[in-house]
Amino acid sequence: MKQILKVRFLVLLLVCTFSTSDIFAQAVKESSTLTYQAEIGYFVGGTGTVYFFTYNRGLSAKLAVGKSVTEDVLISGSIALEDNQEGRLYPLLANLKKSFGKDTNQFVNFQAGYAWGSSENQNDDFEYQGGVAAGLSYGVNLLSIKETDVYAQMGYRLRQSKVTFQAFEGGKSVSSNLDNHFVALQLGVQF
Repeated sequence: MKQILKVRFLVLLLVCTFSTSDIFAQAVKESSTLTYQAEIGYFVGGTGTVYFFTYNRGLSAKLAVGKSVTEDVLISGSIALEDNQEGRLYPLLANLKKSFGKDTNQFVNFQAGYAWGSSENQNDDFEYQGGVAAGLSYGVNLLSIKETDVYAQMGYRLRQSKVTFQAFEGGKSVSSNLDNHFVALQLGVQF
């Protein structure tokens, strides 16, 4: 039953994320084109609950596609891969990027969505499931060449997950819901 609900949620989130750019594109000129982003990054932080907290870090990669709603607002949908010490997450996110400052070379990026988990890098007795994903970051365009921007951003990431571990064969499994709090540094290209 839980798997069916997760699949339904995934389908609904995919439809909402990818149709968002079409809905908001009606407010933009017809000549507006899609905007693409590719990012790589490093994140560091802690994982845990009130009683249990551990150091965690990892690498990430993200691809996004979206449209500008106004000259300084970009709405996009993205899929990412985040490999940390607990397991691997596959976040599906809706992003809102608001540019400001002189020549709009600074921006704030909001993101929200869901991350699916995978415990491929752990043993068979360990199951890593995803959960809610959110984030807020501040960034600066480092270099602009024609329609391509190279940028860096730093911010906060929240990734919720559930860990199920079976300590002894035939023993009872223990589950724990974890909040992953990360500071992330990302480098990206927007074109």
